[in-house]
Amino acid sequence: MKIRTLLFLGFTFIAGALSLPHCSSGAKLPVANNFLEAVQLQTNATSFLRLIEGAGGLANVLGKEKYTLLVPQDEAFSQLGVEQLIALMAPDNSAKAAAIVKSHVLLGTYSPEALTKQTTAPALNGKAVSVSTANGLQLGGAKVVKSVKTKEGYVHFLDGILND
Repeated sequence: MKIRTLLFLGFTFIAGALSLPHCSSGAKLPVANNFLEAVQLQTNATSFLRLIEGAGGLANVLGKEKYTLLVPQDEAFSQLGVEQLIALMAPDNSAKAAAIVKSHVLLGTYSPEALTKQTTAPALNGKAVSVSTANGLQLGGAKVVKSVKTKEGYVHFLDGILND
């Protein structure tokens, strides 16, 4: 019985650690080696991962600057509808895929704490992404549900898709 309880508590702790919401000041963020690894480790970010692949990979989209990656979770993509999602993921639609990925890349490295001090942040597509803290940290109207630090910068997982 004690072993089961310990296993349950251990699993609960690990599962909780893997699904940490965006961390408040002073809390340690999960760490990944790079952007792609951070996205691949999330089971609910496969749609954005396919979009990255459709855009020719992150190397095709990003330069050598420092960036912050904003990743909509799969639930956000499900709101698009099946036809729109299929069209978006089509191999002949790489320009649209790249445009959407670029709208989800901020120029510069922004931790959750750094974002709370901003009202907007510049995106790779040349537009500004609004930043709000009224109902938790929100970027472009989408709530940040988790943040991961990588050697390349930060990845913030969102509950919505930003308009490009």
